[in-house]
Amino acid sequence: MELSNYYTIRNINSVDESIFEHGVFLVLLNVAKTPPHLALIANGKWYSLDTNGPTINGDTRLLLKLIQQKQLKTIVVGLSSKNIIGENITTSIAKVMEKYTRVDIHIATCFTPIKEFCGSFYNIKTDTIDFVYDLLPVLEQQNYITGVYEINLSSNLTNKSFQLKKYSMEDVFDSIRKHQTV
Repeated sequence: MELSNYYTIRNINSVDESIFEHGVFLVLLNVAKTPPHLALIANGKWYSLDTNGPTINGDTRLLLKLIQQKQLKTIVVGLSSKNIIGENITTSIAKVMEKYTRVDIHIATCFTPIKEFCGSFYNIKTDTIDFVYDLLPVLEQQNYITGVYEINLSSNLTNKSFQLKKYSMEDVFDSIRKHQTV
């Protein structure tokens, strides 16, 4: 059942962490909480923007260790790295991430560089995309999703699907405020 307050992520499989060495992945960290934190993995490196600033070319093994240590319920969406014109994918992601000093209310969220990257790299019109649950159906429609995987989430799946709770920009700002004071 598709509920309007939820976005259904379907066909979720267990992950073999070796897949992160090659390819591009959109990571939804801590999906049990609203909003989840978002990051990208490309060819074994991870990229993220948070209140401390950008992470560029981070070691994916450290991210995976953190996910396991904290038992973060995580969804990883494989993205096509084909039909991409121009520069190296890790260079493209790094250039986008470098534009932002940190997440901040009314300036940038963890989704901002991901939206910009997907818009330019996949030539997606993003002016009506505000949240990851707006982006995922567009990526799916244009066949840019190569697979969907879970980490620490198997007990929360129903028929290989997960109901991601939709959230507002105010929810995102509340999360930023909370993390700025930590």
